[in-house]
Amino acid sequence: FEIEPGQRVVLSVGQQTPRKGIYDFFRLADQHPDMTWVWVGGFPYGTLSKDYAKIQMLKTHAHANVIFTGIINDISRAYSGADVFFMPSHAETFGLVIVEALSAGLPVIARDIFEFKEIFGDSVLFFGDLDDARVLVNNDAALRRCASRARASTENYDITLIAQRHQQLYRELIEA
Repeated sequence: FEIEPGQRVVLSVGQQTPRKGIYDFFRLADQHPDMTWVWVGGFPYGTLSKDYAKIQMLKTHAHANVIFTGIINDISRAYSGADVFFMPSHAETFGLVIVEALSAGLPVIARDIFEFKEIFGDSVLFFGDLDDARVLVNNDAALRRCASRARASTENYDITLIAQRHQQLYRELIEA
């Protein structure tokens, strides 16, 4: 993405919609021109997506530190090129992109919503409002602590472990 070496890269992944917190992404990026803000993902329904025209206008007027990639083929490259993962979503059922970011060793800053707290616990740094997020994105010590435990926090999502759990469940159901 032609990012200056040494510059902190904050990554978000998701649909470009209000529910995913894109407006908070714009606000935080505007307050931190010293960092590069990358959003990977497109519009779920093209021009029919909620707030499509408004979001496109904001993208056009965004600072040079903001990059929108659209949908990309190799998401792992985006994670490996980032320093922090920012998840401003207002509502989710699980948050697979958080697992992906943690497995890439990234510290994660996520909105303080029930689902994220319940699933990810202290593996993630939570923010209630943008002031909290602004403090967290600048808190090097907290980001380092979060990154140091990131990969270990995803062990429960290993495909081999999940397959073994499913097999055990099926055995128990058959034997019951």
